[in-house]
Amino acid sequence: TNPISFLYRDILSKERIKVVRKALLEPPFSSAILTSGNPFLSIDILDTRDMSSFEINIIGNLVSITPGSYSSPSAMSRISNVILTNLGEPEKIEI
Repeated sequence: TNPISFLYRDILSKERIKVVRKALLEPPFSSAILTSGNPFLSIDILDTRDMSSFEINIIGNLVSITPGSYSSPSAMSRISNVILTNLGEPEKIEI
């Protein structure tokens, strides 16, 4: 699975990042490492459905999802859907 980035028109607010963080900590996802600040997020996620792992970083207007040592396309789709559902459509998607 290749990395994917979502580029938004505006800088993502702390409140919007908190919404995404909360959604990514709900099943089927589990977090191993979570670093959050003002306003950024770095989180290592495990999709417990198939044990896929990803690193997600949100800073400014950029959201990046980087696959871990094992990651499936279906898990990438689930994580992407959570992000898009909570942040809306980005201005640009880079794969």
